Amino acid sequence: MMSEGYVWIMTSWITNNLKSMKHRFYMDGVLGVETYVPLTKELQEFLPRWKRQSHEDAATAIFAANLDAFGLWAHDAAIVLAIAVEGVIGSTSSYGLQKSDAVINSTDLSNLPVSQYGSKLLKALSSVRFQGIAGNFSLVDGELQSSTFQIDNVIGGRPRAIGYWNHKMDK
Repeated sequence: MMSEGYVWIMTSWITNNLKSMKHRFYMDGVLGVETYVPLTKELQEFLPRWKRQSHEDAATAIFAANLDAFGLWAHDAAIVLAIAVEGVIGSTSSYGLQKSDAVINSTDLSNLPVSQYGSKLLKALSSVRFQGIAGNFSLVDGELQSSTFQIDNVIGGRPRAIGYWNHKMDK
């Protein structure tokens, strides 16, 4: 079914990870959708540091992580969480954990202590606006704001951008 007359469309996860796949030349002619992250100055400065650090840690890690859009969002989310915690709790060393009978190494999440700042932290997370390395980071109804997607066509085993789409284009 890779012959003329068929079109294969890959999900964003496959397209985002295509660059690290072996034998990707079998994918010639396939269309894919991937999250578009503009190569900003901040991202250009961050990537070499990440690569250097991940290779230094590779001796003790299973593999050196390559960053895709999801990894960049995780980085930005950690910064947003730190901003929100600092805004709610400040520089105090107390996180306001309620007493619990939880065992330190417990995997029973229902018995873990809960912070008294939970609702304030949730509100702070919802209001943080941040220009991260993956672009504008803001939560709408608890979800990361829609992003722009890059439409790729795989030619010669490499994805090549043929267009872009975001939700604003539907209006």
